[in-house]
Amino acid sequence: MTLTTEREILDHEVERLRADGYDVYIDPGPSLVPDFLGSYRPDAVAKRDDSKIALEVASRTDASQRKLGEVAAIFERHPEWEFRVVWAEPAAGAVRLPVQTKDEIRAAIVEIKKLRSQEHFRPSFLLGWAAFEAAARAVAESRFRRAQTPARLVQVLGEEGYLTPDETDAMRGLTEKRNDLVHGTLDAAINGEDVDQLIRALEALTAEIAS
Repeated sequence: MTLTTEREILDHEVERLRADGYDVYIDPGPSLVPDFLGSYRPDAVAKRDDSKIALEVASRTDASQRKLGEVAAIFERHPEWEFRVVWAEPAAGAVRLPVQTKDEIRAAIVEIKKLRSQEHFRPSFLLGWAAFEAAARAVAESRFRRAQTPARLVQVLGEEGYLTPDETDAMRGLTEKRNDLVHGTLDAAINGEDVDQLIRALEALTAEIAS
């Protein structure tokens, strides 16, 4: 099997863990992540009666290796947890996602605001996340060439300084709602303030895109 994106690799690892009897949570919220990790969020947490795993899928860059080395050192002091890193090695010639222009992202923001003004909160929220990932790829193409989990997007953008700490916290709080809605919770409680928070972060990120 050839896996070409971090998301594909993550899904594959999650499937394997569930087959081994783990309950697995993708983009885990604060209640599922040990307190000793602070603001760091792994891609997934897997729990079984006899084992707890924090799972991270990452591309091999100097920055990611340095960061995950620091996280691994924290886990060494907590042997009740295993920190498992799976390095993504994209297949040669794997298709990269296109980079949208600043004008294209601004046009999406206009559409998001129109939907929000009509109180179409769920559609505006979903389009907002799509535009947010597009903006992230536009400002940091080398980090986001392929599909990313929402938690990874927010974490990296915060670490790189593209989002303020407040914006990072706000977006991190919205990832669970995004995941619920995308994965079939059609009555997910999305409100106008959620959309407004997303728009504010999206506009701040879009401002960072070179014209």
